[in-house]
Amino acid sequence: DKYQVLETILYSGNLYINAIEKTETQYEYKLLKASLDGSALSEVVTYLAVDNIGVMPFIYNEYPRCMVMHRNKAFLPYSLCNTNNEEIGYMGTAIYDMESGEVTFLGDKEQGFEVKNCCFTGYGEYLYYVAVQKYKNELCRYNFIDGSVEKFELEKGFRGVYTVVDDNTIFYKRAQTDLCGY
Repeated sequence: DKYQVLETILYSGNLYINAIEKTETQYEYKLLKASLDGSALSEVVTYLAVDNIGVMPFIYNEYPRCMVMHRNKAFLPYSLCNTNNEEIGYMGTAIYDMESGEVTFLGDKEQGFEVKNCCFTGYGEYLYYVAVQKYKNELCRYNFIDGSVEKFELEKGFRGVYTVVDDNTIFYKRAQTDLCGY
């Protein structure tokens, strides 16, 4: 009962839960691990902690910002907004390395709401995602080896829907009905 569950996924024989715990002074974003039979629950890492004065967690229903795990890394999206004005706040994506225990971030730790990273897909040595802006969507990929980010030059009108076929082939939706390949 002490956690607000954001997302749950099955990975490597366990349930991993992206959750928020509200304490008297903070919101703590945590990755939890549960056994499949429900007999065990443990905290893996607190990847973000913020004072709870003037801010609150904000969950976007408009764009899927689902947690994903790939190559023993967890990509954990979060969003916070001002308690008096939901238009003011920040978001980001924490990257938790399950082998080293290190927490890093995809881009800035406190990105504004202008660009929302969402629609994550792991494939090979990359994590693909969509950077959603007010009038533009960009397809990007994060390199697991060196941490670099590459943006794809897609045709105008990319809708944010894509499928990775292999490291060099992606199909994506453009406009209302066009299927394109990269």
